[in-house]
Amino acid sequence: MSIKYISTTSFAFRYALRYYTLYVYSLCWIVSHRRLDTSCSQYSKKKKNPL
Repeated sequence: MSIKYISTTSFAFRYALRYYTLYVYSLCWIVSHRRLDTSCSQYSKKKKNPL
């Protein structure tokens, strides 16, 4: 019974770890894209207003 419990917990841990890494990757992707958007908007503003 203990072996079964360990296997189920390890499976759940792997499942949670997979989703956690996915969440972290998506968060980093959103942050990087937001930075890109801000930099792009600043670049367009500079292009419109050279001064």
